[in-house]
Amino acid sequence: MKRRRFIAGIVIIVAVLAAVQWVRLGVLRVEAVREGGTVLLVPAESGDTFVLSYVHSVERSVVRDFFRIDEGRRLVLYGTEFRSSNTGLPSALGPGETLSRSDGAFRISGMHRVMNEVSLWVGEAYGNRLTIHGVDHDLPRLAGETLLRVRADTVTVAGYLFFRLEQLVVHQEKRVSKG
Repeated sequence: MKRRRFIAGIVIIVAVLAAVQWVRLGVLRVEAVREGGTVLLVPAESGDTFVLSYVHSVERSVVRDFFRIDEGRRLVLYGTEFRSSNTGLPSALGPGETLSRSDGAFRISGMHRVMNEVSLWVGEAYGNRLTIHGVDHDLPRLAGETLLRVRADTVTVAGYLFFRLEQLVVHQEKRVSKG
């Protein structure tokens, strides 16, 4: 009886380790292009949506771009919102797109712009944010002033857990060095 429990325990441990190593998890990955590292991994599957927002450098108003992850793990820009319609902001609509205005903001909906990734320069002056699953991520705080790439990806469960553990360690080191 003890031998069966021991063997069952070993089988369970091996199965868990195999699952952690080989099972893949859909994520939204944010990478620092120049530094070459991942600064954010968030579980995200087909159909999930997120928002990238920033303060427009000329108009000094907030712009929000709305994305969805499609079945091919591509990013689909399906809407954008802005408070000013001047320099560097949308001035023409594409096929099927509509422009509306409410609560002091312009909104373009009906967009369907498919891309593999989004590259953006982030910095404190631009207030860059990524919001997904109701959580707001301050991109300059995560990466500093740099060029970021956002894309849908997959990682092993082990890879995701190691990333999260590394982030906890880095966060703890920063707290210790401040205090």
